[in-house]
Amino acid sequence: MVVDSNKKFKSSIEIMKAIISTNKKLFEIVGNELDIDLSPNPKIVRTAKDELKIMKESGELKKACKSK
Repeated sequence: MVVDSNKKFKSSIEIMKAIISTNKKLFEIVGNELDIDLSPNPKIVRTAKDELKIMKESGELKKACKSK
């Protein structure tokens, strides 16, 4: 899971949703009883594979590999 940290407030919310989703009982309380949407925001959260694709397309991956 990769969280875009350029959007601090939204990133914090996404991290809290991810943590809540790891605990089944807590997920039931927050998601079902409180009716809060815990699905990840695709504009903020993505897989590592998607992040590498974005970095490759922007040229950032090549820069990161050269700096090591």
